[in-house]
Amino acid sequence: VSCNHSQELHYLGVLQLLFQDLWLVDGELYQTYIEPSNIKVLEATNQVGGVNILHICGFQGASNNVTIFKDYPAQVFNWATHHEAVSLPQGQELFHGKAVLGGFENGKQSLLYGGSKAKLQEETKRLLAEAGTRGVLLGADCTVPDDFELERLDWIRQAAILE
Repeated sequence: VSCNHSQELHYLGVLQLLFQDLWLVDGELYQTYIEPSNIKVLEATNQVGGVNILHICGFQGASNNVTIFKDYPAQVFNWATHHEAVSLPQGQELFHGKAVLGGFENGKQSLLYGGSKAKLQEETKRLLAEAGTRGVLLGADCTVPDDFELERLDWIRQAAILE
């Protein structure tokens, strides 16, 4: 970054989007040709500091073998918990106790998108009872629709505070 001003820039971290769509690339090809550059990017960003979130994208049904990413040098892991059928507690174990992010399916037919405040808060309590409150960030498994109401995330936050 080039800057003519004498102000300090602060690096907060990086959200690295990865996917190993099983329809496109098998695990061996992924690990041979794609993984080395992904690891280098994460290692470089870790040297700068900040918090790095690894998003294993399951957008529109892309299937990933999430175990491929288990030893990646990220601080937070996010994946499609529902689509990949890997719960937050399973992710905590898979990713060696590192922080996990997700728990709520993100599509227009999901609880997150259309559920009532009471149902969202009930699910929040269930997720936290299952996964605990340390190293757990509740949120969407992937990108939410453009017309998503941000107030819904506040309902989740409110319920999490009470836990």
